[in-house]
Amino acid sequence: MNALKEKFTPKTVKKAVGAIRDISKTLRFRIRTYRPNTEYCEDNSRFIIKIIENGTELMDVLRLRYQVFYGEYAYKTDLYGIDVDKFDTFFDHLAIIDKKTNKPIGTYRLNSTRFNKKFYSEKEFHMDEIKDLSGHKIELGRACVHPDYRNGATIAALWKGLGAYMSITDSRYMFGCSSIHSDDTFQTALIHHWLKGSGYLPKEYDCITPRGKFKDKKFEKMVEKTADERFAPFREAAVNLVPPLLLSYMKAGGFVCGTPAYDKAFKCYDYLTLIDRKKMDPSFVRKFLK
Repeated sequence: MNALKEKFTPKTVKKAVGAIRDISKTLRFRIRTYRPNTEYCEDNSRFIIKIIENGTELMDVLRLRYQVFYGEYAYKTDLYGIDVDKFDTFFDHLAIIDKKTNKPIGTYRLNSTRFNKKFYSEKEFHMDEIKDLSGHKIELGRACVHPDYRNGATIAALWKGLGAYMSITDSRYMFGCSSIHSDDTFQTALIHHWLKGSGYLPKEYDCITPRGKFKDKKFEKMVEKTADERFAPFREAAVNLVPPLLLSYMKAGGFVCGTPAYDKAFKCYDYLTLIDRKKMDPSFVRKFLK
């Protein structure tokens, strides 16, 4: 760990951030001077699991996100190899770092109500019912894993970090946008039916709806169409279409709220997902939230 920390000097941070010209001077300054709201770090034989500590580590996370979101899914961008927005310098970032390369291979952006009162999810959803829940909450966002590390060990490390952050912030709820990286309305409608039929779409949260430009009438019509009996086999098989990360939330005891939002910029559907710590699967609590 000492060797890892030694390379993070004000000079190296300034050099790394200075190369990014397509973002404002203010944002470059905030990245360069970034500090987290809290601290956490532990490791195992393969990974370091931590809350990133400075601008250099933040740049590594932003580059990983760019590689996954823009490179893998071929989204267009004018940024020089980073995925960044105005929220990044105010929130915490969980990183899973490969000890062999000292580079992040998995990450989450974490926003705790202990430190912030504004949420990225509010851009897409009317979500007063979530905001009004008692107790501290954590908004999860920008989850991604390097394609070479998409396995159980990495997912377990991410859950380990999430569990630690919940404990540190004494939070009861986790929520955030879970993406289906496709603009295929037929496929997403089948997933929607499977979620509803499996009990992962409770009626009490139907009031949480996408905001104006994130509403998709085509999706709503497709849900009605695929409710027909002839689509029953496809609805039952839709579990195979559910993204692994979203499926892990459901297995942990979470659920989705209402209709998904359609993000035109990223060409994906986002479900607002909610997990109540008091209703989590006991095995997850024992393993990750000790």
